[in-house]
Amino acid sequence: MVSRGDELPLVGEFFSRVFNGERVLSPLIGSYLARSDPDDVSSLHHLTRCENDVLTSLFNGMSLREIAEMQHRSIKTISAHKCNAMRKLQVKNDSELFSLRKNIS
Repeated sequence: MVSRGDELPLVGEFFSRVFNGERVLSPLIGSYLARSDPDDVSSLHHLTRCENDVLTSLFNGMSLREIAEMQHRSIKTISAHKCNAMRKLQVKNDSELFSLRKNIS
């Protein structure tokens, strides 16, 4: 399942994975499904592209250091994107954040 808000490179990756027989779910949709109040999706619309990219990379098993190297950014910048996304998604720790991962296959 793909969201209209997903970036094109991510959508391309999703299609490749689907053609290989995998089931995929957009991180935006996964976050929506994981929320305790499914009628309140306002925080999803406020995630920036960078925040979404960092969460996607984290959910795919990358470390903050690996994401920073890949994006040619400092670890502090990547950490700030992660923290901002967590605040917007109203999760308090990594455990709650990674509980969103179960909706992405």
